[in-house]
Amino acid sequence: MVPFARTATRRPRHLPRGRSAIAALAAALALAGCSHAWDDFDPRLAGGPGGSATSGGGAPGTGGAPGTGGAPGTGGMPGTGGMPGTGGMPGTGGMPGTGGEGGGFPPNCPEGHIPLVDDFEDGVFGPEWQPYADGVSTIKEEGGAVLATMPDPTLPSAFTGMVTKDPVDLTGCAVFARVSQVADPTTHAYTQLYARTGDDAGFIEVVTEHGDLIFKKTLSGMQTQLGSVPHDPAVHAYWRLRESAGITYWETSANAADAQSWVTHASDPNPIPPTAVLIGIGAGAYMAEPVAPGTARFEGLNVP
Repeated sequence: MVPFARTATRRPRHLPRGRSAIAALAAALALAGCSHAWDDFDPRLAGGPGGSATSGGGAPGTGGAPGTGGAPGTGGMPGTGGMPGTGGMPGTGGMPGTGGEGGGFPPNCPEGHIPLVDDFEDGVFGPEWQPYADGVSTIKEEGGAVLATMPDPTLPSAFTGMVTKDPVDLTGCAVFARVSQVADPTTHAYTQLYARTGDDAGFIEVVTEHGDLIFKKTLSGMQTQLGSVPHDPAVHAYWRLRESAGITYWETSANAADAQSWVTHASDPNPIPPTAVLIGIGAGAYMAEPVAPGTARFEGLNVP
């Protein structure tokens, strides 16, 4: 039964006055019977999924008492069914959980580092690399390592190394190198792992110079040192540049196979766009020295 609008009624002309009174009384009783509290059945007010339902089935009528020597009693009126319960509003699913850190790597970083992997064991530069050197210094792959050698102490400037021919995507990724020997720490010669933009406008590096391990960025020719520690060849055997969620990290490890061993020495909002960078390793000098700067030795890229 649903609520309805009350309207003025006219007594039918063909009914006698007595019957009209009876009809009016019946209509009043019917209206009283329809005055349910409809909000009691609002499904929004029910419980969770499958909210409590009202009990169905009214009490059955009872049979009349048999007449004594007369006609037998007639059965009572059967009970009417109760109002059916309405279901509660369905529960909504919780927000999906997010994966923990390290739960997976982006497509450009299948193993937690850029796809380029080189153990330098075959004695030949791979096609991914572009070697470079000044007219005196040398770069070669030999004995399971890349050797960057600067033999002349009198040069006012020296450089040697190799860089990827094509840019790589460092977004959410990393690159690391094992550096088993650096240029002579008694000189100002440097040994470096770096990432740079193709136009050389931006440059980030882990670099040794004069006995220190330095974490640096260079933007439009302006160098900024973000941190430094005294270089320890055993403790700082591996050098890493890593990007995550808009932040670049400069890190080292004694054992790259142990993911927990990496130590962060510096971090900075990405100094250069990580989406297309060139990766390089090498050594150099920017002044004449009393002794030859010597050789830097790299024993693998992205090889624990």
